[in-house]
Amino acid sequence: MARTTSAKVIQIMDDCTVSTTIIDSLITSASALLDKVFEDDSEMTDTVLTEIERWFVAHMIASGIQRTYRSEKLGDAEIAYTEPVVYFGVGSKVLSTTAYGRTVLILDFTGKLGRLGKTNATVFAIPMFTD
Repeated sequence: MARTTSAKVIQIMDDCTVSTTIIDSLITSASALLDKVFEDDSEMTDTVLTEIERWFVAHMIASGIQRTYRSEKLGDAEIAYTEPVVYFGVGSKVLSTTAYGRTVLILDFTGKLGRLGKTNATVFAIPMFTD
């Protein structure tokens, strides 16, 4: 179930031009992901999850639908946009591409979102046999 609203997402974004219908769809997607990632987590509070969801949706908008700009120039009117996200998955590499995503990483004190998509390694010790 969604924790945030499109109005709350728009509140933290500069000049958001994305429709509330699209934002609501992104909220549904973000909420489903967070529900799965934190389903068995007893440490994460609803308040923090609400904020993570809000900032995560802003990241989704800024990294795809409405890219943010990294520089601007007044003479000859030049604006340079951030590069589109070309990474797949969610982990820290993808989230660190926008200020909104970096806020998600800060809010996620468990580190689970930063580790998404990474493979866990298992090490087994092989006993030595001497004959």
